[in-house]
Amino acid sequence: MLYFHSLINGIADLPKSDKKIRADIEEEAEDIGWKKMHLKLKNIDPTAAEKINCNDKQRIQRALEVYEITGKKISELQAKKKNNREFDFKVFVKNQITREDLYNKINQRFIKMINNGFVDEVSELMKRKKLTARHPSMRSVGYRQIWQYLDNEISLEKATDLAQIATRQLAKRQYTWLNNMENITKIDSQNNSFLSILRFLHSSLNFFNSLPIREIFLLSAFLSFGTIKP
Repeated sequence: MLYFHSLINGIADLPKSDKKIRADIEEEAEDIGWKKMHLKLKNIDPTAAEKINCNDKQRIQRALEVYEITGKKISELQAKKKNNREFDFKVFVKNQITREDLYNKINQRFIKMINNGFVDEVSELMKRKKLTARHPSMRSVGYRQIWQYLDNEISLEKATDLAQIATRQLAKRQYTWLNNMENITKIDSQNNSFLSILRFLHSSLNFFNSLPIREIFLLSAFLSFGTIKP
């Protein structure tokens, strides 16, 4: 969702990462814990701290790092985003299924990942000398929990349970974010075929009359799979 948000609303002009400052923040966090680091951020930038979960180490670290580098609050810098005015974005969102069905799909999906060799994939990644559990890629949902299992910190059953919980929490945040967006069109994908959804998009976008050439090109790539005609 971060990439989607950046595409539509633009990207803030933030400084590049500083390894020394990040290392200092990591060292301080090891001494006092990330919850106290979150309190430190709250004293510096209450606006940013309110939006960042006290367990979100990566975002806490980045916010503190930006302040150390620039002397400015990350919330103030993010408010000065360079909006992408070249495109007129039209956002379509698939209607949310019931929470129970969503959670079942999430749980089944992770079990399928395990059965398809996800543990072996993480095991191979662990063999890379420069890759550690601290890298952002290995702190992502699923990878973090399986890494803990392979490090003999937790059982595979516990890792699976934690990964499923983390994925459900992520899905909930994504739906909340999408539902708070303005000017979105919801699609009932549960009761429509893929082709009928494309027809709906086609008519909703007023295909040839209103779209810039770039949008016509992108949408036509989808329309070419069906027999939709303008």
